[in-house]
Order: sequence, then structure tokens, then C-alpha cells
Amino acid sequence: MKKSFLCIATLLFALTLFSQSPKMSPYTNNFISSYKMQKGKSLNKIYGIKTINQADYISAYIYLSPEAIIENLEAEGVIVDADFGRIISVKLPVSCLEKVAALNDVERIEMGTPVYTKMSNARLGSNVDKVYSGEAPLSMPFRGKDVVIGIIDYGFQYDHITFFDAETRSDLRIKRVWNQNATGGTPPVGFSGGREYKTQEEILAAKYDDSTDDIGHGTHVAGIATGAFTGNVYRGVAPEADVALVSYKMDDSSSSNVSISNGIKYIYDYATSVNKPCVVNMSLGMHLGPHDGTSTFDVVCDQMQGEGKLLVGSAGNEGADKVHVEKTLAEGDSLKTFVSFYEPSVRYGMIDIWGEADKTFTVRCVVFKKSTGEEIWSTGDLRATVKRTSFFDITSGAEGRIWVSRERNANNRKGNVVVTIQLNSLTSGNYFGIVVGGNEGSVHIWADDQYSYLASNNVAGWMAGNSSCSVGEIGGTGKRIISVGAWVTNTRYGQSKGQLASFSSRGPTADGRIKPETTAPGKVLASSVPNLPAVVQGMDEATNTSINGVKYYWAYMQGTSMSSPFVTGVLATWLQADKNLTPERVRDVLATTSIKDSYTGTVPNNLWGAGKIDAFNGLLEVIRQTPIEYTYTYPEKLLLYPTVTDGHCEVLCTQSDENMVMTVYNLNGQMVYRKNVGKIFAKETLTMDLSGLAEGVYMVKINGNTLSETKRILLQK
Repeated sequence: MKKSFLCIATLLFALTLFSQSPKMSPYTNNFISSYKMQKGKSLNKIYGIKTINQADYISAYIYLSPEAIIENLEAEGVIVDADFGRIISVKLPVSCLEKVAALNDVERIEMGTPVYTKMSNARLGSNVDKVYSGEAPLSMPFRGKDVVIGIIDYGFQYDHITFFDAETRSDLRIKRVWNQNATGGTPPVGFSGGREYKTQEEILAAKYDDSTDDIGHGTHVAGIATGAFTGNVYRGVAPEADVALVSYKMDDSSSSNVSISNGIKYIYDYATSVNKPCVVNMSLGMHLGPHDGTSTFDVVCDQMQGEGKLLVGSAGNEGADKVHVEKTLAEGDSLKTFVSFYEPSVRYGMIDIWGEADKTFTVRCVVFKKSTGEEIWSTGDLRATVKRTSFFDITSGAEGRIWVSRERNANNRKGNVVVTIQLNSLTSGNYFGIVVGGNEGSVHIWADDQYSYLASNNVAGWMAGNSSCSVGEIGGTGKRIISVGAWVTNTRYGQSKGQLASFSSRGPTADGRIKPETTAPGKVLASSVPNLPAVVQGMDEATNTSINGVKYYWAYMQGTSMSSPFVTGVLATWLQADKNLTPERVRDVLATTSIKDSYTGTVPNNLWGAGKIDAFNGLLEVIRQTPIEYTYTYPEKLLLYPTVTDGHCEVLCTQSDENMVMTVYNLNGQMVYRKNVGKIFAKETLTMDLSGLAEGVYMVKINGNTLSETKRILLQK
């Protein structure tokens, strides 16, 4: 009886907010209510607010009605950045947010959500050196020439020696920069905010995106993908690629997913303008979203990708974190978990709860007293699919305020509840909990994992968080993005070589897709870092060098932030072979060529994806699949492996011919194998079964109407 009274009393004090709008996402409704109640306090790092001409703005996606007139939005101060069809990305004045939502031109507003970096002998382990050197059967090196690599990150030193061409060290390969945080300059055409640098002189004069940076994450990431300096062993994967950089900042609204999608479009637009294929890297992530590929960010990114436009993302670094719980509910059942805080002095958290399509559930937020097993404070049960935003002042067992926004999401028809928690105090022995009830269907809960995580606190019936479904939004959940996990190539920070990195996030997605797509070296990689004093002071240095009186540095870092640009560099070499490569074909190539070993086990799986990326054999497969009109011009007519270990020698023909005959001779000149092939087509692979021959060196002769080639092979068993 006492418990029921407390629930009713609490609900009397709960306010359904006047700022609530049926057109705003739960996250947006939580923001506007907290903004009105806490105006003057710093919400920038939580929500990403940007000041423009002394007015507060947010980044957002707006879904337009079929008859929408953009000028009506612009009349209310909305600044349009990018057009994705019925979705546009904008900067929106907070003071006009509700007025804009009320326009008939607007169907939905989704405020941008914060994103975070995913940082926590690599080339040999993934056969990149063979691609770089052009090892047979390749007839030339593949280093990303005539391909654009885009990096969206933060902490760039534009004039680091590794971003110049390797031979003369005078040609800067960074061709475009959009610093979304810069003021006082000209933004790119079609976008608002920030400053674009378009010439080598402008880029070198800028030097850094932020001279106060103390990590250098972006320089490290870009160096892994495309560093070209040959004075040490820390060369990037695609050192001849052109580079386009977009810089964001963690404590600014440009760190939201909205500005990230703007950055992707900017890079793709540049690549199109110079008629080059492009691959964009995002070593970023977050856990606010459905994790099923239906978020607005995933939808617009899927739309932008296609032939010659690839996107690579970090799977995430939550492989050992308690970020997620899931349960399939039965009649009268519930899912219960506690929200714990990484910093006890900062009891802030964002909890995102999702159900199944066309089903509903209830959510109850509580303060739980462990010694008595009682809920001493509660919001009461709130139905997830009722569009409403409420805030609650907590006065029993804790002191603080929470915001709860609910809706049935239009993109996936799932119930969604976002809980924003701000506690000033929490009595010892008490816990803040989430209780989800329902009659059927699965429910997922994700903590933000930046400020909060999920725990059982050793209370029976309450679930601890896990790392299942921990692939993050931004880099790990899209249906076309190539998501990348990490494995160990350097034991500097522990674990054995070849193992999956303990931090590498796990799949599946909420809709059951296997993630990541592949894995790459991510623990531990050395790469370029800025020569800023704060970076140098705090880095784990690998080496440094002085050139013309300027000192340049390389340092060790770990994370899927590192494995993702490794794959980005690999895909740049594949795009050099086929400029029309698509995300779907990349998946096919990964499935057939990725390395499988005792660590990966049976693949595909939700730890390794298809396995460990194999840059060399993947490139050969891309060449084999590529229509002849899209293929890079090869000086040789035949490609074959010089070493045969399984008794089967494969020959790739780069042109058509007829009356083809393949013969094999030992070093004594005796013919030991003959095969009449007849007609062949360009890009056709021929196989010779040499399993009956002894180990040794042999000469392979291949003759046709126009073709006459002799190759040397080593047969091993």
C-alpha cells in the first residue's frame, strides 16, 4: 500500500511539459525541456549547442512534408546545410524550435546526438605489404592512386610530413579541408558554418584544426589510412591517395551525427567534382539509436553510398563494457536493470530503450533501496508508445531530476523511450533503476556508455549490462557501411597476437544482422600525431624525426578508431583497381577472402564478421570480378601466384584469347603437364591441378592465338 501511495504522490508532481511536440523525437523533447529549465547552465557537452550571432543553435534532421516550402523554414531562422530528399540537415535556433515544429512543412525534427571517438607489424598480418609492393600475381603496386580518402575526425596537423608525397615531400596530398569549428572564414558551397581550405597554401597556413588539442586522434587515424613518409616503418596503407578532411569538435554541436553526415556529403561531392572514387572513414560512435539501421543517420548514409562511394566505420570499443541488456518479455514479466555512473560526482546519464515493431511496453524509473528491497521512489508505469514528454523531480532516496520522452518511431514502428538523468545526490545503498514491463516481444536497453552503464549491483532479479549488440550507431549499424572490429598485432598493451582485441564491440544489430563486417589491426598501432606540446607530453611515443628544422612525431594508440582507417586504406587500394566498387561487392569480397584461423573460429560471426581482412587476396578478387571496362590497365596479360602450396595453380587472364594451351615443364625441360583450354574470356581464372608433381621449381607456358607467356612457379607441399 505504501508503495502505491508513493507512485501516486510522485505522479502528482510529474509535469507533462508544455514544450512537448508530437513532431519532435524523444531526444529533442528532452533537450528543449531541460534547456528551458536550466537555461544559463552549460549543456554544450551533453547536447551540443552552438552559438551563432549570440543565439543558441542546434544541429538537426528535419523530415519535410510532400508540399514543403523551404523558404518557410528559413523565415524562422533555419539554416539548411544538406538536402537528402525528404530529409534535410539544418542548424536551427533553439528559440524557434517549437515554432518550426508547428509548421505544416515539417513532419519531424530529430536533434543531432553527440558522437565520440573510438580510441582505446599490422601491414604484414593483413598482407598489405604485398599490395604496396605489387607482389605477383599483381603486375604493379596498388597504393590508392587516383582515389580520395576522406577522414572525419578531430586533432589534425595538416602539414605533418606523412601527408606529403613520398618522393619529393613537396606536394601536399590533402586537397580539401572543412574545419566545421573554425570561425571567420568561408564555408563550403552549399553548407553553413566552419571554414573551407581549398589550396595547398591555405591548408599549410592553417597548420592545425585546433592548436590546443592534446590527443591528435585525427592525425593518427589519417596516418594509418594514408601516411606516406618512408623514413620509418609507420607508413599508411594507401600512401598515394588524395585526402579530404572534415574536422569536428567534441564540445561543439558539430560533433553531432547531423554534422557528420554533412561531412560525408562534402567529401563525396569533392570526389565527384574531380571524377575520383572515394572511401570515407569515421572512427566515431554512440549508443543513442535503434541499432537496426533505421536511424535517420543510417538512412541518409545508405542513400549516399554506391558505386565508387564507400563508407567505413568503427564497430566500437564497448566489447568489455556493460552497455546493453535485452530480454524477451512474457505475460507479467519484466526487465530490471540499474543505471550506474562512471563518475560518481557527475551522475548524468542517457538511457535509450527500444521495443519491437507494432508492440508496446511500459517503463518505470525508480530509486531502489537495497537493504529493504523496496522502490522508495517511482515514476509509475509509462506506456512507451504514447507520445509524451515528462519530467520528474526526485526527492526521496536521491535528489535530482529526470526527463522521460516516449513515442512510436515512424521509421521502424518501434516503441522508444529516452530517459535523461541528472542526479545531484544518491543516498548510499540506493540505486537508480529502470523497470520495463510488457506482455510480448523483445526489449533492448542501451546506456550512453560515456557517462553511464548498466549493472545488477548483485541484486537478485536485476540484470547486469553486457556487450552483446554493442556495435555502435554511426559506425556499426548501417546496412551499407563497412563496420570494422579490431584484433591484436602488437602486445604492447597486453593480450596475445592474433586475438580479438578485448575492447572490440560485438554484434548483432537489433534486427539480427551480423556485425562487424570484418576486423583489422587495432591493438596496437603506431601512426603520426601532431607536434603540439600537449600531444607530445601525453603520448606513448614510437619515434620522431626532424626535417628542415621541424620535428614530427609518431605514437602508439589502440581502438577500433585504428582498425577502421586500416580498412579504409585497404578499400582505397581496391578502388584503384575498380573505381565502381560498391558496398555490396566489398562484403562479397570480404566473405570470400578474409583470413580465417584458430582465433576467428567459424565465420561469419558477431565477433569477427567475415574474419581478418586480407588486403592482397581481396584485391585479387576485386580484379577478378571487375568488368574489363572498369579495370585499371595492367601491363601484363597473365597473373598467377609464384608459389603453389595446395597443388592447384590459378592463372588470371586479363584479356580474351582462343586456342589456349597451358603446359608445365620441369627444369630439365621435360613437359610434366598439359591442358587444352580453348577459348577464354577477359578476367577468367584458369586452374591447373599439379598435385601429382614433386616439389620444386617449374616453368609454366601459356599460348593462344595472340598470347604467349612463360612464368616461373615454386611448387610446395
